[in-house]
Amino acid sequence: IRAADPQVRIFLGGLAYDYFITDNGPFYQGFLADVLRAGGAPYFDYVNFHYYPQNIHWPTFPDKINEIRGILTAAKVSKPIVCTETGLTTSTNPDYRSPGMAANGPEQQARWLVQVHTQGFANGLQMMTWFPIQDFHTDIPGYQIFTEAGLLRLDGSPKPAYAAYQTLVHELGDAPVGRIISSPPAALEVYEFSRPDGRLWIA
Repeated sequence: IRAADPQVRIFLGGLAYDYFITDNGPFYQGFLADVLRAGGAPYFDYVNFHYYPQNIHWPTFPDKINEIRGILTAAKVSKPIVCTETGLTTSTNPDYRSPGMAANGPEQQARWLVQVHTQGFANGLQMMTWFPIQDFHTDIPGYQIFTEAGLLRLDGSPKPAYAAYQTLVHELGDAPVGRIISSPPAALEVYEFSRPDGRLWIA
């Protein structure tokens, strides 16, 4: 890839880094550490992971970011971190409810979209991607939790999270974080970002 385009930026394949083999899941917890130990660091530019709040291992998004950053630090590797998959379903199915969070629904999805993006950028992520853009149907086992996680409904009409996303982008833009005033596990999270016209607080 680099021979074809020396300016290319390569992402490591998105790490689930949850639901491990030790939990009777499919994912091997030591994968990233093994890649780095094997000398893989020069072959990618960004560490890429996924996050969903239903996971039992990471009570908060910053917890997972810090865990992955710790693996890099232990290997004496410095790489920017991105999250290419996060989301929250609007389904009211109790099986999809996240620990410590209000029941799923359109309003909760909109609130959480702002929260997870704010936490991510305040903790140094360079990019985030919501999955999926629109609700969908599937018969693939295990994918039902994602079918109502879109920002748009099946008919293309926007959910409240769509407007929340637009507002977040408009207000936050690429403003750098000024400081984390209060973060989890505090009951009230407050983040300050520096905009050209002043300070932006997201609480």
